[in-house]
Amino acid sequence: MPFPIRIISYNETEYHIHECEGMHEVKQKLKPDFTHWIDVGICEDETALENIGFYFNLHPLVLEDIRNTDQLPNFEDYDNYLFITLKMLHLNANKLTEEQASIILGENYVITFQEDLKLDVFNNVRERIYNARGQIRKLKADYLFCRLADAVVNNYYIVLEYYRDRIEELEGKILHFPDKLDALNSITDLKREIGIVRKHVTPLKDGFGKIRYEPGNLFRHNSLSYLYDVHDQLQYLTSNFESFREMLKDLMDLHHTHLSHSMNHIMKTLTIITAVFIPLTFIAGIYGMNFEYMPELKWKYGYAGVWILMLVCAAGLIYYMHRKKWW
Repeated sequence: MPFPIRIISYNETEYHIHECEGMHEVKQKLKPDFTHWIDVGICEDETALENIGFYFNLHPLVLEDIRNTDQLPNFEDYDNYLFITLKMLHLNANKLTEEQASIILGENYVITFQEDLKLDVFNNVRERIYNARGQIRKLKADYLFCRLADAVVNNYYIVLEYYRDRIEELEGKILHFPDKLDALNSITDLKREIGIVRKHVTPLKDGFGKIRYEPGNLFRHNSLSYLYDVHDQLQYLTSNFESFREMLKDLMDLHHTHLSHSMNHIMKTLTIITAVFIPLTFIAGIYGMNFEYMPELKWKYGYAGVWILMLVCAAGLIYYMHRKKWW
């Protein structure tokens, strides 16, 4: 079954776009004096994918990683090409979705495999090629690789700011409305979501760190600074997502502090009520005893006197506690 392939072939003076439906068309477009970006959509045809692997001499494990879209980012450095898988993250109505992309860097080509050609973060790179902006038309495939990786990483900043705003919003709610918020579930959900993003970012940071210090023969000297920039951004992102975990831990502690304070306030109120009623219970207990000789029982104002005594005791205790600032 045909599968969509877009080839952007360019050099310093010109570029060409080719829409192909299989390797038989791709082979005709790969001229040696151009840099080629081969952008492959979702490929469900095993034979077609194997044809790509055969033509570019890809390892069978690479093809397996391309097929498996439910894995963490991965780096593999082979003799004549570099292979990475990563996640492109998208925010849609405040819901985080992910799409796997695989990138292969060769001597004069870059191959990208995407689940959906319409949902990617590479449009800015295409515009740079079409309009000859920056260095992209002057440099080679290694620079294109860095620009593609940079496009993915830049999109992570949108995710970073989204979670930063959510944490700040949650902190404000905990501070101002501690009793009207299910903070525990909110914090747990945020922690889980940020943990998922960290699992995508951290392997990328480690992989780019490895090729930063061991770039191999695919990276030319004039593109290394762009490779370093991608790695620095990933370090920054990883550090921020780590700090988010600490912030959520602090919010959890703050929430527990509010709960403890609220519980202490409730216990203090109940203790004061109990303290007020202890002498009243004592007085009621005395006059509830059935002794034959209790002068106050036959006194005309005995009932009213007991009430006055109880009210005076209660008011005196409340006034004393208020003066001591216990209540």
